[in-house]
Amino acid sequence: MLDFRKGSEFTEVIINEIDLLKGSIKTFRKLTNVINNKFNTSFSIPQIQYQSNKLLKLTFGSPQEDAYLFVELAKTEAENGGFFQYKTNSSSQFSSALFLSKTMLQYSKHFLDIIIVDATYRRNRFNLPLINIMGINN
Repeated sequence: MLDFRKGSEFTEVIINEIDLLKGSIKTFRKLTNVINNKFNTSFSIPQIQYQSNKLLKLTFGSPQEDAYLFVELAKTEAENGGFFQYKTNSSSQFSSALFLSKTMLQYSKHFLDIIIVDATYRRNRFNLPLINIMGINN
């Protein structure tokens, strides 16, 4: 039996808001609360999760295509003086990577005073950490 409640229709404005917030709010529970409070709706977490994932699929290709395009782009940059290395799991699926551009490598040779690595800032659509590395020179 379908449970249809008034105020649970996805309008273009609500979908645009989900699209805007999906990367900055960490959990679907929080995203659902924000949407329901802002638009006085009664969406469930699975409804918001479904819409968010649907928007990700429209915005990006498949996970396999994304990984392939990233690897190809990083390989090209590495051929021009950068560094790129990646790992796959036992099923030959992309699991992790390290990429440094030519400029990053040049800076690291001259200014290696402080390096900060932050893997808590944000997660991508695969729930993998986006790691920010920041260097501070003298």
